[in-house]
Amino acid sequence: MDDKGSMYNKDNMDNDGCRDALQQNSKFLTTLLEVSNLVTSTMELRPLLEAILDKLRTIIEYRDAKIFIAKGDRVSVIAHRSKLKPDQERTYSLPLEKELLRNPVVIDDLLSDDELTVTFRENMRDYMDTIFRDARCWMSLPMVYKDTVIGIMTLDHTEPGYYKDYHVELGAAFANQAAIEYENAKLYDEVKKRLQENEQRRRVAEGLKDIMRALNSNRSLEDILGFIIRQAVRLLHADAAALFRLDSGTGLMYLVASHGLPHMESLVNDMGFRAPILQKAFDGRRPVVRTDPSEINGPYYDNPFMDAHLKWLRDNCCKMTAVPLICRDEVYGGITLYFKCDGDGLDRDVSNEDLTLAMSFADQAALAIDNTRLKKQAEETAVMAERNRLARDLHDAVTQTLFSASLIAEVVPRIWERNRDEGMKRLDELKQLTRGALAEMRTLLFELRPATLAEAPIEELLRQLCEAATGRARIPVKLDIKAAAKLPGDVKIVFYRVAQEALNNIAKHSGAKNAVVGLNINHDPNLGIIVASLRVTDDGKGFEPQNIDSGRFGLSIMKERAESAGARFSVSSKPGCGTKVELEWVGSA
Repeated sequence: MDDKGSMYNKDNMDNDGCRDALQQNSKFLTTLLEVSNLVTSTMELRPLLEAILDKLRTIIEYRDAKIFIAKGDRVSVIAHRSKLKPDQERTYSLPLEKELLRNPVVIDDLLSDDELTVTFRENMRDYMDTIFRDARCWMSLPMVYKDTVIGIMTLDHTEPGYYKDYHVELGAAFANQAAIEYENAKLYDEVKKRLQENEQRRRVAEGLKDIMRALNSNRSLEDILGFIIRQAVRLLHADAAALFRLDSGTGLMYLVASHGLPHMESLVNDMGFRAPILQKAFDGRRPVVRTDPSEINGPYYDNPFMDAHLKWLRDNCCKMTAVPLICRDEVYGGITLYFKCDGDGLDRDVSNEDLTLAMSFADQAALAIDNTRLKKQAEETAVMAERNRLARDLHDAVTQTLFSASLIAEVVPRIWERNRDEGMKRLDELKQLTRGALAEMRTLLFELRPATLAEAPIEELLRQLCEAATGRARIPVKLDIKAAAKLPGDVKIVFYRVAQEALNNIAKHSGAKNAVVGLNINHDPNLGIIVASLRVTDDGKGFEPQNIDSGRFGLSIMKERAESAGARFSVSSKPGCGTKVELEWVGSA
């Protein structure tokens, strides 16, 4: 009975042990499955590894657990779970032996005097003094991925000899699973980083494209430079930026544009100050990065107003980058970028790629400044050229006409005394000259005031041209106008310019005695169209159109003007038979 009872109890104990082993194994497999499923919830490296350590606690009890990742011949903590208070948690870089990385190690009692424990304590004294104050048993498990040890997982417990062989087996499987998840997460981080880099490059390309559009627009220089500064802040993830102009004579900086610096909004443009970091960038003609906030110990600026900027820098700026702004191999000024510390007191890293991008913004700003200078020079050149043209026209036309009129006016009294009929002819000639000079002056005024030219009727414009040509070339020009409708503004200007060029050619080259300018404008209400034609004819020496010198552009210019308005242009001429210039246009009413 007792034997049977003892046997029964033994069988029950064996069955209970099997059930416990099965339950433990089932729990272990379930936990590994849960670890694998963690990937679907997060691929962020540190949270993922910390979650793995949390799952490990459900099958292996520990007081403190860490995951170390190998970096060369050393390992560094990348994840940590502990029952210690937060102020006791630290991160270490440990000079562990290679054997410790490649094989599981269990130290039953950290206070024992065996050789392994003594060697362990000597090699990791700092680790022992802080983390193992209450720990007695310690276990290290290699993290293996594709036959390569990438790190170790360590566990410790307050009870000596707590970790057994089956803990090592369970922990080793868990450590290898953690290695797989670590590599997957690292691969995810690399893919994510590349996607972020591609997205950043796309944003930079679009930002630079927007800047190029601004450069090719009619926006003011101040507006364009402000836009460039805002783009620099956005694409370089800076907190603020400013663009300064350098006075090479005094060495003072003057604010041109800023973003994210409210204390500078009321800065008067004529307030100059000094900035050593910018001067350093100018001297080396390269970007300068200042990483130590303690360098801002002033006074940096001669202007008392900049005290507010100094305070802002000391309170907010952890890192400042200065890039020179070079225009035509001369230092125009510079751009400063400001990066604030984050909530943990960490500053943003400025990479070489960031510095290259910052220099590209400086190049764009330099291009905007150069474009503005070139536009100003072009405008000044155009004004000078127009003044020279007007002076030449006044000399060639009005001045000579008035000179001739003054000569006739001087001799008219004497001619009048001798021969009144001849005197009347001279008076009539004097009248023609003065009317021609007046018409020439009005034509020049039309050129000076394009709005007046657009507003004046085509009949009045042609009349001024004919009178001016008569006075200038002493060729009678008859004007014949039959206008039943008005021409559109752009078409009217084309008709005016073609007639002007044709009359200029008559005066300079034709040797004609007479000329006629005819204009017909008809309106067909049934078809809803306007038909306009211009004819300028003379009885001069004529020419062969196919033999025109390529260096004379009058005919080609008239043809181009006609084509711009959708009109048909033609010239007919023969030597000794005069010339006829025709322009025809058909358009909607």
